[in-house]
Amino acid sequence: MAPAFFTLFMVAFVAIGALNVLKPRAMACHQMRVRYGAKGDVEFSDSRIMMQRVISLIILVVGVWWMLTSGFL
Repeated sequence: MAPAFFTLFMVAFVAIGALNVLKPRAMACHQMRVRYGAKGDVEFSDSRIMMQRVISLIILVVGVWWMLTSGFL
């Protein structure tokens, strides 16, 4: 059994990967502020969101595989 810190890290790693797969736009959006107090939302293109989803799915699979084979649970 791994120490609690490593178990929590792996759970957070898998949770962030799952959120990136399920809600990539919400995980990637951020606000932009300029010098004069104006602000706006930055939206990414559909191809960037698709690549984020694919890479996050790979990270999710690796994280779950690592958790199950390393005895984290």
